[in-house]
Amino acid sequence: MISAMLAVPGQERHDVSSLRVVYCAYEFAPRLRERALERFGDVFLYMYGLTEAQLTCTRPGDFTAKPG
Repeated sequence: MISAMLAVPGQERHDVSSLRVVYCAYEFAPRLRERALERFGDVFLYMYGLTEAQLTCTRPGDFTAKPG
């Protein structure tokens, strides 16, 4: 979804400064990670969970500090 958002023509003209958190549950490819951080900032948190378990999230900043 992030890749598709970045591919929309003219997307760079839209203000995304109010974006605070984007939850994701997959590892970003290195180039997508660079582009997403450049465009949206360090707003990404990884979510982990199972049907039978409670969801767990990483801490703010882990997305950039601990890739993958």
